[in-house]
Amino acid sequence: MNISGGHQAVFGPVPSRRLGLSLGVDLLLPKTCPLDCIYCELGRTTTHTARRAVFRDVDEVLSQVRARLAELAAPPDFLTLAGSGEPTLHLELGRAIAGLKEMEAAPVAVLTNGVLLSDPQVRSDLMAADVVIPSLDADDQAVFQKINRPVSGLEISEVLAGLQAFAADYQGRLWLEILLVAGVNDSPEHLEALGEAARAIAPE
Repeated sequence: MNISGGHQAVFGPVPSRRLGLSLGVDLLLPKTCPLDCIYCELGRTTTHTARRAVFRDVDEVLSQVRARLAELAAPPDFLTLAGSGEPTLHLELGRAIAGLKEMEAAPVAVLTNGVLLSDPQVRSDLMAADVVIPSLDADDQAVFQKINRPVSGLEISEVLAGLQAFAADYQGRLWLEILLVAGVNDSPEHLEALGEAARAIAPE
């Protein structure tokens, strides 16, 4: 069943500082996320959830990707799962990544806030991606609540443990993204704590 409501699942390619020319692949519907970060370029989260579900038909998404690739004069540098929310919320994330890899058009990257990496199935789903870019903006619960505004029940300690568990097993490229907001998560003490957390995760 296609429940996309007409919202396109493919966008770009768009220039990215991290990923060169990136063709965006959106498994979600606007805006579905476990977080409601104060800096999000998409604005406020309208579907605030940490529950995984099938938001888009994966076969339809893959069909849109194939069609867009056929239109391009040259392949993009990456096929990037991103867009309207948190891609790890999609129950068929693993099948989506496998389908993109089968196209052999470009490496597959996933932009994620990382909060569902405490779930072993999410970690398993992500293993086939070439690059995973999780976010980490907080090291303690108070800062986590202030900057990321998580759905009720999410604990930063579980997020950190999930990031470490994923990093320990993942064989691809892991890039950790930290966004600093003046007066919120940039105190010397918190920066030191973030540094310790990053060292424990040991990204590329």
